[in-house]
Amino acid sequence: MKNKRSVLSIFALLCCCVFIFAGCTTPFSFITNKKPSSYSYNASAYAENIIIETKEDATPAEIAQNYIDISFTICIDKKVETINGGETTTKEELYSYGSGFIVHSGGFILTNYHVISDTLAEPVVTNIGSSQVTTSYSISVSQDGGTTKYPAKLLWSNAQVDMAIIICENFASLPAAKLKDRSILCSEEEKLSILEEVITVGNQKSYYASATTGEIASNLLRVAVSGTNIYEHLIQHNAPINHGNSGGALIDMCGYVVGLNTLGDDDANLLFFAVPIYPAIVM
Repeated sequence: MKNKRSVLSIFALLCCCVFIFAGCTTPFSFITNKKPSSYSYNASAYAENIIIETKEDATPAEIAQNYIDISFTICIDKKVETINGGETTTKEELYSYGSGFIVHSGGFILTNYHVISDTLAEPVVTNIGSSQVTTSYSISVSQDGGTTKYPAKLLWSNAQVDMAIIICENFASLPAAKLKDRSILCSEEEKLSILEEVITVGNQKSYYASATTGEIASNLLRVAVSGTNIYEHLIQHNAPINHGNSGGALIDMCGYVVGLNTLGDDDANLLFFAVPIYPAIVM
């Protein structure tokens, strides 16, 4: 595995690929020395997972609607608390955003690591004159583009596969996505094929969830570099992704989520990438 990673890393660096993330509205950077925040939650209450139902002959529109119903805008909120002369004032504003969707009953929502990475940092305290200013970040989720937001907590994250799972108890009753590995350890017959049709669903700020269609554009051995991180086995497709759609589902025509939309290339038309869904299945 190490030899394979080394070869792919050298290949990627030689290609000098520079990609921008499809949904993070702030510059991307990994926080490698921080751990996800812990959160106490009675997960056993949702051990029996309820999966969305997809008819065998479902149309692309019906499949997309199923996922729109369980998709969210992931809002990263910046909170600035100022203490001056014994008085405290607090300002909170939207800092960045992405997309996500239910992967297990109980309000478990999958999104990108880079969407939530700022929340991993400890609160920053600075002294400005006689004032003490504390800056921190939190996660909330919305189904109406950020108008109505519900608090969420980080449960798990992995920078190397650009995935994170957050929990929002307000949506505990929603069913979960159907996940299927079609790129890593599946049989050759089940692997995604070039020109196979796919659907993307994402949630931009100030907009309700939207869906696009496209095709698998190339094989599954794409490599991309962003900052110091190298992504392997990326799924390349041409279903349009907009800023704010990072963390949205990439879905096949049988209604299975096969990837998590992660990045795009601003220098190329209709060039988008998703990480395989496999890590979310086995984590």
